[in-house]
This record gives sequence, C-alpha cells and structure tokens, in this order.
Amino acid sequence: MSTKVLSVHYNRNRLGAACYDQETATVFVLTDLSENEDDFRMLHSLLFQLEPSILIASKTQNVNLLAELNKLCFGKGNSIVTEMPDKEIEQEAMVNDERINEQDDLVDESDEEEKAKSITALHLMPSVAYNFDDAKKRILPLFESINSTREENNLRLAFRVDLTATNMISAFGALLKYLDAVRLGVEFEDINSKTPIKSIKTITLEEIVQMDDCSKRALQIFQDELHPSACKAYTVGGAREGISLFRMCNRCQSKSGETLLRLWFERPTTNRETLRNRVTAIHYFVQVCNLDAADFIRIRLKKISILK
Repeated sequence: MSTKVLSVHYNRNRLGAACYDQETATVFVLTDLSENEDDFRMLHSLLFQLEPSILIASKTQNVNLLAELNKLCFGKGNSIVTEMPDKEIEQEAMVNDERINEQDDLVDESDEEEKAKSITALHLMPSVAYNFDDAKKRILPLFESINSTREENNLRLAFRVDLTATNMISAFGALLKYLDAVRLGVEFEDINSKTPIKSIKTITLEEIVQMDDCSKRALQIFQDELHPSACKAYTVGGAREGISLFRMCNRCQSKSGETLLRLWFERPTTNRETLRNRVTAIHYFVQVCNLDAADFIRIRLKKISILK
C-alpha cells in the first residue's frame, strides 16, 4: 500500500499544502487559498480529495487549525465503536435475530475495514521546519543544474514555483524535511539516497476555480491602490480597493459580509447548485417590488458583526 504524506501550513487566513504520493513519486502542491477559520472548508475538501495516510503540521500552528486536524484524524468518523450486548434481552429474541445479526456482523466488519483504511496519522513538527527561507533552500536542489550559476538556479526556481505563495513554500519545505528524516521508500538503501521525486504538479480542489493573484489583477477582479492619505498610503493595510469588479458588486453593510463576499471572489465555485441559489437571491432583491424589503434587510445587516 502506497503512502501519501500531506503537509499543510495556515497563516493570515490563507492555506497552503504539499503532498507526496509514494506510488507515483509525485509531489502535489496547493497554491495559497483563502481559508475561513470558522469552518476550514478548504482543509476538509483537501483531505477528502487526497485521502493522505500521514498528515504533518507545525506545533505552533493556529490553535483552531490544530483542533480541527485532531478532530479530522481522530474524530468520531475514524473511531471504531463496539457496544456491549444488553443482558436483559430475552432469549427468544436473540434466537430470532441470530441470522440477521450474522449478516450485520459481516457488514460491520467491512465498514470497520473501510474506516481503518481512512485513518490518518497526525504528526506535529517544530516550527523551524516551516521556515520560509529554509524551505526555499530545500526546494532549490530539485530544479538546479550543475552547469548553472546560483543566480540562474534561483531564477529557474522562481519560474517553476510561485514564491509568493509563502504557505505553500513552507509546507513544501517541511514535507521535504520529513521525507529526508523518515527516508520514505529508501529505508534499506544507501544513507545518501533520498526519497525519489519524479515530478511536481499543481493540485486544484474540486468545485474551486484556481486563479493566481496576477490573473485576478489582470481581469480587474481586485485592484489595490494607494490610500489618498499620505499617512496611510505606505503603512501595513494602507492600500484600498480601486476600480474593480469586487468594488462594483460590494454593497455589503457589515465588515463580516464584505469578508464573506471577498472569499467568494477569491475562490470562485463551479458548483451549479450554489451558483443557481446565488442568482435566484440576486434576482429576488433587484426586482422593483422587493426594493423595500431589500432596504429593510440592508439596514438591519449593519448591526451584524459575526457570521457563522
């Protein structure tokens, strides 16, 4: 049975990951995606799609993320529960249900085998393993050439891997460090032998349109511009939304609503049912007969501070 090792890193509401598949000797990387700390929907989708056997994360990772990982790896879905029989059951009922119980036991055994196969081992690594600069140094040998200079190798790395996806780079570096430590697939070979990596591919989550920041700016989905105030122009978070599609569609009255709308724009869905429901809601509120109801709801939404 081949082993799948998944490394995840979450920081500043963005999730990045890298996964090694022993069967194909391939590393799959997930470019940084916006993640909601309330439900970790992208994390659930990633684990469901890849089904890793080993999951690694940083010890100093976000507490809510560690709790969610612990729940996903050791929660009720992966636990095998057996109940003791009731002593007060009548003998006649036990005889009559004997055949049914035998069939149920066969079904339960198959279910337990499937659950046992889906159990994921959670391994926590020190935070230094997810250091961004160290991660780049571990990734560089995968692309460097002996006849090239250091600058050329760094340029080749920048062309092959998105270095702006800091969470993905950190997760990739930690994955390589873990593979070197456990020597997956080369346990009985020479000490200098490393886990083979034949190819590196980008993974896209199901029902999500993957798009980099450059494409979003080119399509003017988002457009940052300097704040007109000289005091705020060059400070952290001083940029504001310019003329963009998001700004045209943003009629939210609360900060939480604006954050949710930005998530929808950052990770567009391909789910037809979800898109159909959104279009139906928009069609309802733009009708002239429903403008009063829309204004009433919009005023009340100003008082909402948390969406869960």
